[in-house]
This record gives sequence, structure tokens and C-alpha cells, in this order.
Amino acid sequence: MKEALKRIPGLRMAVRLLKGQSARDARDYLFDRMPKGSVCAEIGVHKGQCSRRIMGQVKPRLLHLIDPWEHKEPPYNKPVPNYCPEWCELGENGQLIMDARYEAVKKLFAREITAGRVVMHRGYSNEVVGDFDNGYFDWIYLDSNPLYDVIKQDLELYYPKVKAGGFIAGDNYAMEGWWHNEAQKAVDEFVAKGAGLTLEVREHQFMIKKPL
Repeated sequence: MKEALKRIPGLRMAVRLLKGQSARDARDYLFDRMPKGSVCAEIGVHKGQCSRRIMGQVKPRLLHLIDPWEHKEPPYNKPVPNYCPEWCELGENGQLIMDARYEAVKKLFAREITAGRVVMHRGYSNEVVGDFDNGYFDWIYLDSNPLYDVIKQDLELYYPKVKAGGFIAGDNYAMEGWWHNEAQKAVDEFVAKGAGLTLEVREHQFMIKKPL
């Protein structure tokens, strides 16, 4: 398996790019790195499939699920040729569909919600960030809209919410097509401005480790 190491002068930053690795394997690798029994959040939940994997693989003590479950009309949701996310082009009943998906996620995690292991926050990440104290999370996973402004905002708002030695991780790094690699641009700029940050990338998954 080919491994390349990239360093930016003056920074404690290392990026591992492992080619030929499946997206699932890369995400498994990422979740295996996260601490068991942790307090964490997923920003961008949609139908909850990735949230379910976090619960099963990481077994967090508390998982916060953050998503507005709000439909937006084109051109915001314009599809990429041969690729259309499940949240795009839902038509005039788009919000009803998103409401149903929200209820389905609530049902999916009904037992964990009752037990106090899952808390759902229906709202945009910048709207609910005030619910959390600085240093509250062991790690956060960003899996929302992979546009530059969105990722940049989430990194800036939620990085202080992660404790020293924790992680802020996510998907969609080095995504081409309509996304124009915008998530990578936001992540690289954020790490370049930080002190002592370490960035590791596998396939389209990224992990930023906060220094102690």
C-alpha cells in the first residue's frame, strides 16, 4: 500500500494519504482511533447510518447528534453528474421527507435517547454550539455539507469545544466534482493557522488532533 508523507514548513503537521483504501476501511480506521466511553458529537446526521456505526464501534458514553433536517431547494442542492446525495432534489415535499427522516432517527436511537446516551439537537451547528462548554467533547465528527464556508465555520466554532488531546475529524477531504475540494481547503487552512496541530488523512477521512 502506497504511503506518502506531506509536511508544511514550520508546522507540526503530517498528512498520510493511503491510496487504494476503501472509504469504509478509512472510516473504520478513524473510529478505531477514537476513545471508548467518550463524549462526542456528529455534525450532519441525515439518516443516522454513520451515527449507528459510531455507537457500535466507539461505544461512546454520550453521543450528540446535530442536524437541522431542513430541505433546501436547488440550486443549493444542484447534483454532480452521476452523483446526487440523498438530500438533494426532493421536490415540493422535500421538507416532509426531511421531517420523516428526523423522526426515523429518533426511532432508531429511541433506546439510547431514553437511557441518556444519545441527545439530538435539531438545528444548524452554529445555532446549537452555545449548548456546549469549551473542552466538553473528547472528539467531534464533521459529516455535513462539505463546502468551504460550512467546514471552516464548524472547525472554528467547535475546535474550542474539544478537550486538549482530543480530535476533530470528518469526511469529504479531497472530494472533487461539484465540491471542488473545498473541505480540504478549509481543513488545510485551519491546521496551517494552528499551533501544534497534527492532521492525518486516510482516503476522504481526516483527523485533527488537538495538542495537550
